Amino acid sequence: MTRLASRMTALQGPGTTAAAEAARQARAVGRPVLDIRSFGTASGLPPDHVREAVARAARDPGAGSSNGLPELREAIAAKLAKDNGITADPREEILVTTGAKEGLYLAMGAIVEPGDEVLYHVPNYVFDGAIRLHGGVAVHLPTSPVDGFALRLDDAARAVSPRTRVLVLCNPVNPTGHVPTREEVEAIGAFAERHDLWLLVDESYEKYVYDGRPRYSPAAYPDLRARTITVQSFSKSYSLFAYRLGYIAAQAPVIAACRRVLEWIDIYLGPVPQHAALAALTGPSVWIDEMLAMWQGARDRLVSGMRLLLPDVPFVTPQGTGFVFPDVTAFGRPSSEVAAMLLDTYGIPCVPGSVFHGEGRVRMGFGGTPAVQHELLMGLARAFADATRRGGRPPTVSGS
Repeated sequence: MTRLASRMTALQGPGTTAAAEAARQARAVGRPVLDIRSFGTASGLPPDHVREAVARAARDPGAGSSNGLPELREAIAAKLAKDNGITADPREEILVTTGAKEGLYLAMGAIVEPGDEVLYHVPNYVFDGAIRLHGGVAVHLPTSPVDGFALRLDDAARAVSPRTRVLVLCNPVNPTGHVPTREEVEAIGAFAERHDLWLLVDESYEKYVYDGRPRYSPAAYPDLRARTITVQSFSKSYSLFAYRLGYIAAQAPVIAACRRVLEWIDIYLGPVPQHAALAALTGPSVWIDEMLAMWQGARDRLVSGMRLLLPDVPFVTPQGTGFVFPDVTAFGRPSSEVAAMLLDTYGIPCVPGSVFHGEGRVRMGFGGTPAVQHELLMGLARAFADATRRGGRPPTVSGS
């Protein structure tokens, strides 16, 4: 009898897509669901010059290249140097991918052997699938809200074994919003050097950093450049989520290995999304500043509102990303049930914390208009008040 491969029967979906589908289905049957955005512009559309570039490319897309369009790789190299302090040869050290997620998958395939261990701290983005599909073993390093969910290198040192090959750093961290300091990044780099580990860095939300906080890329440090693989996203930082485009920056042998796998999956990427990315990088940039100011304001309104209306709900003020990750143990139910209840009863879309190995919390986007944010806060206040009336266990730690 025919059967599926065992690695597929054991593979779970990422969880984030299931939550998004639940919200779509609710809207499809006419149930009210708040239009809470987790990234992108206020309108959800890129600016005119990007859309015009898309229209031109649709009329005359030109030829493709498995590395990505040469002019786009040139623009990415210039961007990396200017914004991140990363030096990358556009001919051999940059690979354009179908979103950052494909970039992470390709990078894992280039550096992970079956049985290799991959360390990363949790709660964190859903890296497990890419690790397991390449035969690796995910080793989770728990973090705490007490220090803002920062990676604790003492725990990492205890977890290192002869099979450990990779340390993953999400910077900023989705879903907690933590942005590692210079001292953290340098300590993480020294740790990777000491244990001879690859350092795979997911910088998808690199531009979503608040309060003027600096952000540091490990690949900008000369001593770390050879062991660091950087993955960035156009979907997030340039509001091109409909175009699904990202890229990898790494040493030439890594890029060559990733490209060989990409050629078996995609052959090459469609030129139209790449021309959108090129226009975003090389055209007027004031819209990016406006977008980030919008997100700073959204974060500030949400934090102020939660402190005022939900003073007993623990949460850590996000330093970056488009999410808040509050404690929902007051409901006395698993986070998957809490997320379903918030959507079904209050129209609040969110993702269970269990998806990110952060049970007891949910991830909520804080974008949308001020009116939508107000509805979000009112809905959360009603939900927690209802939980208290039903005898739910109230939180005991105040928000921060």
